[in-house]
Amino acid sequence: MPVNKQSVGSSSLLKILTVLLLILLVLIFSALALFGWYYFKSKSIIGFNLFTNKNQTTVQAPSTQDTKTPIPVKPTPVATVEKPTTQPTPTSPKAPYIETTNVPGQKRYVNPRLGISFLYLENQNQHTIKIQEIGNKVYLYFQGQPYDSGQYVEVFPKDPNLSLKETLTNKFLTGYNQADCQVVSLKLPPSYPDIFQMADIEAVGADFSDDPASKWEKCPKTYTRTNGVSFFLMNPTAPNKFAFVSVGQFAILADNFNHAWQDTLALTNSKTQN
Repeated sequence: MPVNKQSVGSSSLLKILTVLLLILLVLIFSALALFGWYYFKSKSIIGFNLFTNKNQTTVQAPSTQDTKTPIPVKPTPVATVEKPTTQPTPTSPKAPYIETTNVPGQKRYVNPRLGISFLYLENQNQHTIKIQEIGNKVYLYFQGQPYDSGQYVEVFPKDPNLSLKETLTNKFLTGYNQADCQVVSLKLPPSYPDIFQMADIEAVGADFSDDPASKWEKCPKTYTRTNGVSFFLMNPTAPNKFAFVSVGQFAILADNFNHAWQDTLALTNSKTQN
């Protein structure tokens, strides 16, 4: 049977075209696959970089172009408020007290504020001796009687540069006639220290026995000596004070040896309580 050459040629050409088409398809798919692989790889790198940049802080170097020299600012003056100086709190005076001594029945009265002390027998002549402080006076009196019916000591301040006589003249005799009244220095009893000074105010010419009251009335009332015992006393080691002692005509004893309470009177510098 004769072979048709035209058919054979067509068949061969068809085979060749088919092979070429297959090769082209393979190339196309290969290119697409390569392109897809490259695309997804680049996307992954870009996404990773973006994620990394979000978690990093970019520090910029300071620019030297915009730097300006700071202008010094003067501090605003502040008004200083001076606090008031705190004054020390004044100390309060110690309270007076009475203590027992080694002598039976004897007491010692002590007044730190006035700077005085003295001894007395608490019971004598069937009476109990009581003590009452009123201002700058301290009274000794019999229990059951008015306190101002008894004896007392009164303490006064004084200029430490003046003697007792000068002090009494200035304080009590100003305005009085020196021909009627005078300050007389007295001899100290042996019970007092030798440095003490004692004096009284007397009516001139009085002998304290039977003088008319008219003589005493020309001098300061209360502080002029009459026919009872009274005197002024000063301790030069405590020169800022002096005392007036009013006794009268009877004795309140300090012991069993006929020493009176005023014979034991001590004057000291006043003390205060911290």
